[in-house]
Amino acid sequence: MRKKAYIIGAGPSAELITAEGLAILKRADVIIYDRLLDEKLLLEARDDAILVPVGKRYHRHLKSQEEINSLLVEYANVHPLVVRLKGGDPFVFGRGGEEVEALTEAGIDAEVIPGVSTAVAAAEILGIPVTHRGSASSFTVVTGHGAQETAEDFSDLVRLKGTLVFMMAWHKITDIAEGLMAAGKSADTPCAIVSSVKRPGQKRVTDELGNICKRVGETMSPAVFIVGDVAKLDFSLKDKGRLCGKNYLVVGTKGFVRKMCGLLTDAGAHTAPLVSLVVRTHAENIPEDFSDVGWLVFTSANGVKIFFEELASRRMDVRSLAHVKVACIGEATAEELAGHGVFADLVPRQYTSKALGEALIDVYRGEDGKILMLRAAEASPVLGQMLREHGIDCEERAIYSLERGTIIPELREYPFDAIIFASAGGVRAFYEMLNDAGEWDAVSDVQAVCIGESTASAWRKLTGKEPVVAKVSTAEGIVDVLG
Repeated sequence: MRKKAYIIGAGPSAELITAEGLAILKRADVIIYDRLLDEKLLLEARDDAILVPVGKRYHRHLKSQEEINSLLVEYANVHPLVVRLKGGDPFVFGRGGEEVEALTEAGIDAEVIPGVSTAVAAAEILGIPVTHRGSASSFTVVTGHGAQETAEDFSDLVRLKGTLVFMMAWHKITDIAEGLMAAGKSADTPCAIVSSVKRPGQKRVTDELGNICKRVGETMSPAVFIVGDVAKLDFSLKDKGRLCGKNYLVVGTKGFVRKMCGLLTDAGAHTAPLVSLVVRTHAENIPEDFSDVGWLVFTSANGVKIFFEELASRRMDVRSLAHVKVACIGEATAEELAGHGVFADLVPRQYTSKALGEALIDVYRGEDGKILMLRAAEASPVLGQMLREHGIDCEERAIYSLERGTIIPELREYPFDAIIFASAGGVRAFYEMLNDAGEWDAVSDVQAVCIGESTASAWRKLTGKEPVVAKVSTAEGIVDVLG
């Protein structure tokens, strides 16, 4: 059977990848990705997937195109499902054709999954239609990156009646504008720069061709330069949400980061994900028999998810737990539990280990059986200590552990309004990751927002700075204190 790899267009944002592309991405053994794409897409990867960044930014390529081609062939010869994930569409100035050729020459089938091209999407997201009745009946897409246009080239473009869309153009906007005017394009022609679309720092600047060069500094790369009458139009949504224009760095486990980014996007904000903690499952520590258990205690949504996945893999019927009561540390954990058809018997009013311990002490009766706590290996010892001090039979089992993440987004490119944390472990891992990488000063002055007091205490201890603390210790509670 011939080997196969997929070249997938990621579109301009995580939300705009095609359904087919996302389905394949979720199954991939290896993902070779550009840094121009929305990093939130990597949250959809399998936990054990190999993630290979290859750069692809202006004059900052981690790998040359030839090296990328070699990597693709190398991984596809070893792993069953290899994905090359590219921003926009692979064949619209994406050099996807070269990658297909390299794979084919190596005897590997390459299937291309088209993506939403930034050539159209970047303009549309910021309210500019590339065609519009009475303004433009056609559009032409031109590469601005590294282009060496001659006067004759610009003369050809000027003769076109429709919209001109220059991709990868930020470093060349002055050359393009001057070249077009030298070839006869009127200086009062409307134009626009749209940059960092669907990312922190998203910006649209609209002006006339003769003045746009003075405004390039208001935007940043990557950018698309649009020239033509349609640049005067603005069909963007006017009510863009309470947090429109805000940029947040979201830190924690993959599950938390995914949920938090979704809530913030719904509120109009832009987000960058940083997975500081990677969940490693230790399902072998889940008991085979629960006959002596009176209460199951979960202190995180991760624990609930791992528990029920393991029951399913053992083909263990949840009805065997009919005699067991369940306590959860907070609403997020109880929500995950409810998603498996089980509703918590106990959730404390305050979402802390101490409050959970007090609530359990109040309701526990010895004849119920022991209390079994299924937790992270790094979990606070407070809950177990409280229960044992009251003579309660309890057992703690670590069904997962948390390891430090490795992938750091390009923090220096974005003006973050806040960094969001959901756990003390996430704070510590984040601090260590950035210090080890020499990146701490990129965010050291950014306001921290913490889900609760335990998380806030870790931030104060490490930085000496005061964070904002959510009034309710949930992802939704964090959104409520932002603004």
